[in-house]
Amino acid sequence: MERQTKQRITGVIVAIIILAVILLLLFVGSEPSTPPVDSLNQSQPIAAVNTAQQVWVVQIGSFTTKSHATALVKKLQQAGFNSYLNEVVTNNATYYRVFAGNEINKQNADDLKQKLQDNLQLTGIIVKK
Repeated sequence: MERQTKQRITGVIVAIIILAVILLLLFVGSEPSTPPVDSLNQSQPIAAVNTAQQVWVVQIGSFTTKSHATALVKKLQQAGFNSYLNEVVTNNATYYRVFAGNEINKQNADDLKQKLQDNLQLTGIIVKK
């Protein structure tokens, strides 16, 4: 084989390898990694999970005692609802807010609010996160 042909083949192989590395970086590097979340101790707002979309949730309660909020979260989870609490500090006071759901549109949040009322006699307000 001539020297010029060997150089061309080597150049094509190098170009293919570089292209493969670039494609791997584009496709594999584009998936965000999300750490597992403890449903009873979630200090990040829901919007941090998916910042591309706003979500709607139902706030069911706000407590000054964490144990009361945790008990409500457990009750909701046992009934099959996706629920969690957020700790909020305002005016030198700590509040534990209990939320249910993670809905993409407001109508689904309205439906969830009605299910909570029908199944557990809990009233709530719909909040956009």
